[in-house]
Amino acid sequence: MIPVQVRRANRVEGFTFVELVTALAIMMTVTAAIFSLMNPAHGVFKRQPRLSEMQQRLRVSVDTLYKDLVMAGAGVETGSTVGSLGSYFAPVLPFRRGPMAPDPPGTFRHDAISILYVPSSSSQGTTSLAMAAPDGDVPMNSQVGCPVAEPLCRFKVGTTAVVFDASGAHDTFRITGIVN
Repeated sequence: MIPVQVRRANRVEGFTFVELVTALAIMMTVTAAIFSLMNPAHGVFKRQPRLSEMQQRLRVSVDTLYKDLVMAGAGVETGSTVGSLGSYFAPVLPFRRGPMAPDPPGTFRHDAISILYVPSSSSQGTTSLAMAAPDGDVPMNSQVGCPVAEPLCRFKVGTTAVVFDASGAHDTFRITGIVN
């Protein structure tokens, strides 16, 4: 006799419910592990534009500070006080000076500096008389090369000016008007 294998007709081949739930749990665990590894990378990519912008701002700030420090003390090209401002007063000061939120007199800070220099393209001239008051008029000599009708042709309203003498006394102020 030859053995015959008999199958039952009511049995269906496939997975049981327990096997399906177990496989689903394993798949969800692996998927969750992959997403948890990828999530920090997503945060890095989100922060990248802000980091690039901050680095660009830092580059611009350092470049501006470098140019101003190189120019510190650049002085007058005409008149009796030709030369560096450093010959008359300190052009780099350890406090904030100027028209916007200056530090009070006697203040010295480690996180602020003021830099004074005369750009080569700016107006330069000499006073004809001593200043009567710190906030008064400054009588000026006519500049060479200016038309007769406009003797201070390169001075403009709104610009900042430095007034100093050979003794080292100096001050900065904003030009509010020009009277011919």
